Amino acid sequence: MRRQGCAGSAPTNIRSINGGTQNLLIRFVFGESEYVLRQPPRSVAGGPEMIAREARVLGALARTDVPHATLVGAETEPHVLGEPFLVTAFVTGFNAVDELPVPVRGSPAAQREIAFAAAETVAGLARVDPAAVGLSDFGRRADWAQRQVARWTRTLDGYRAIAGYRADSLTAASAVHMRLTRCYPREQRFGLLHGDLHFGNMLVRPDGRRIAAIVDWELATLGDVRLDLAHLVVTWPGTLTSWASADGWTCTDSIDAVDRYAELAPRGLEDFAWFRCLAAYRMAVLLEGSLVRSLNGSGDPSTGRRLHAIAEELLDRALELPS
Repeated sequence: MRRQGCAGSAPTNIRSINGGTQNLLIRFVFGESEYVLRQPPRSVAGGPEMIAREARVLGALARTDVPHATLVGAETEPHVLGEPFLVTAFVTGFNAVDELPVPVRGSPAAQREIAFAAAETVAGLARVDPAAVGLSDFGRRADWAQRQVARWTRTLDGYRAIAGYRADSLTAASAVHMRLTRCYPREQRFGLLHGDLHFGNMLVRPDGRRIAAIVDWELATLGDVRLDLAHLVVTWPGTLTSWASADGWTCTDSIDAVDRYAELAPRGLEDFAWFRCLAAYRMAVLLEGSLVRSLNGSGDPSTGRRLHAIAEELLDRALELPS
């Protein structure tokens, strides 16, 4: 911490932060400031690459107005803590799917303001020029949509090699895959993608008027910017019965937020149903990974079952989307 220019003698007030299903999050005080240490679990391969990737994105975002946690430093080698990690400044804010502050709880007007703030933040991310922030080589343009479908299909196929995992565990996966490959988007709108954008990965300022930070950038890449909005929409609180929503959240319709995004984003939302379908497929495969890890002993079984139920509902909802 001192080598990164932080004033202090030793970390104090060290405690864990609840959030996510995989990463270790530690909040601590160093000197007069608060920080967060983030570390991937040992059960997930590619930890050094994940940390390096997230650190690079956070460094690039410092040149933009996209709200994010300020990067302090990252370490991809194990010699400091035994595992790779990164440290960011602590961001004050609340999670809209965790616990709502009293002024926001049950207030449609306050929640609509949060929904608009989320849409405006995602539109701001879509406007980032990757080349201008040093990320022009962060992903490939050619056949992006086709490669996305193929990548997550390969990941799902890989789960089937795990002992105890049923090949038909996600019953609607084949039908969603068929729908995705039947007709790809007519054009590509390339930009910086968060890759796992939902309210659980956004911190809202205490006054509820703005997004304080988008967090968890480990899946960031370059791709079609419509996918981030699609992720936000398919996981919108209150739309999935198996996806937890904070008590008092009543803003269950994302239509106004989508309209607000369309006003601000650099280009329109043609073929958006396809991106919603891809977002559901992609997130379902990611969530199913928790079930797989529980089967091989590296994850919590109850968490695996809960996220499997969400994955199934995501795919079922994807099949209900208009063509």
